[in-house]
Amino acid sequence: MSEPVHKSQYEFVMYKLLMFQTGYSAIIQSPFWSGINDYNELTFRRLLNSDFIENMSVLGVPIYEPDTYGKSLVYYAASKHDAELISYLFENNVQFIGSNEGQDPLHIALNIRKNTNSLKSIEKTVNELMRFKPTIDRFHKSRMKLVKLYYPESYARLTALHPELRVNEDEEISLPETYLYTYF
Repeated sequence: MSEPVHKSQYEFVMYKLLMFQTGYSAIIQSPFWSGINDYNELTFRRLLNSDFIENMSVLGVPIYEPDTYGKSLVYYAASKHDAELISYLFENNVQFIGSNEGQDPLHIALNIRKNTNSLKSIEKTVNELMRFKPTIDRFHKSRMKLVKLYYPESYARLTALHPELRVNEDEEISLPETYLYTYF
């Protein structure tokens, strides 16, 4: 920490120090500390886990607030399909909010692709997210329609536990356009 570093490199150095040290209080009190404004950086640097979050919280870092993109930790945990972290966040009353663009964590968790290898992980993630009692909208239903089409067993398991995710035949729900042209 005594090496000369230009101010433009502080954030880079801060994340490197966070990745390789457990003495977080020294980093927070150092001149390199610039705050955590983008939780995607935590994901990218493999810091998005309950131990790191708890340490930051104990040190007074406002880690449970949305980042600069309006996304909560729940959103990023959902993008990783990390059901265990979502459970931890639920138990610690972290907000279920999404992005400034209107995507919530459940949208992200249901953003599946054809030939997905981790359906069980997705199901666990959705089950944990449903503990937040999210408002189900047409985008959730659109993605559930895709699940029903390609993964009927997963659809049956999810809707048995969460009937509000069920797509009724009389509902006019279209498949997400990106799936129709991009992923198949």
